Amino acid sequence: MKKRKNVLIVGLALCLFTFPVFAGAEDIYTTTKMKIPLFVLQRMQYLSTADAHLTIDSTGKASIMCRIVGYRGTTSRIQARVLLQQYTNGRWASIREFSESTNFYQLIISESHRVSRGYAYRVLATIQSYKGTDVENKTVTSSSKYY
Repeated sequence: MKKRKNVLIVGLALCLFTFPVFAGAEDIYTTTKMKIPLFVLQRMQYLSTADAHLTIDSTGKASIMCRIVGYRGTTSRIQARVLLQQYTNGRWASIREFSESTNFYQLIISESHRVSRGYAYRVLATIQSYKGTDVENKTVTSSSKYY
């Protein structure tokens, strides 16, 4: 019984305290260059968050909400052009436009517009965020809603 207990303890210790050992060798005569993937996304420098939302109530009132947030102390100005679009004849056509700008690091646009029944709608926002005269551009699109 004591021998079995000792074997069990040794087996448990081996399971708990085994570490993998990695071995490698480097050839000093070859040089390897690392390839950087092309799909790496860069973080925007003057824009932290940008999103667009669309809701349509039962009476056909479309409510548009865009929230744009830059970086405090970095972003000096934000401009936004917001389009309410209707899907007609196989393409998105703009039916209403809202534009706003601020010399602050955040901007919230909240508008409403009556829409016609029988179409899909979405919001497309084109945003410029500035640090002095340097500018970054971003486009965001809401999900489409059918009314």
